[in-house]
Amino acid sequence: MLTLVVTSIIISRSLFSFLPIANSFGVCQLYAQAAYWALVIVAVHVGMRWPCCIVPTTSFAEPDPVNKPEGGRTPNAWFALNEEQPLFWFAGICVPQWTSVRKVKEGLITTYLYGFLTTEPNGIVAPIHQKAMPVILRNDEEVEIWLTAP
Repeated sequence: MLTLVVTSIIISRSLFSFLPIANSFGVCQLYAQAAYWALVIVAVHVGMRWPCCIVPTTSFAEPDPVNKPEGGRTPNAWFALNEEQPLFWFAGICVPQWTSVRKVKEGLITTYLYGFLTTEPNGIVAPIHQKAMPVILRNDEEVEIWLTAP
């Protein structure tokens, strides 16, 4: 840990070498913030890693506001790899023992937490949902890489 702190300070000083550290409170804060983020980035790079997970599916839906009937609910546009709807997986991260307060009535609980990763939409999804789409793993090789890559 001490090595990470020293490394982050060195990175901070090299990034802002044109600013003398004794100049002002603002410059000191800039150094401190740069050192903090360097510490976080280096720590993540050298081994802090979220556990990866996969979620099997054959299709997924995105809201389709263009086809919403007047006064009705927004329908879903469904997507699959092809007409046969073969199995594929969403790439995700998970935290098996996440402790937090999700509902005040329940208080502090420990639960399994996971989330899907998203990416820019491809040409098929983009007309329906311009912001993002799930990261899709199409075969066993991609699943193996996702689950085991450093």
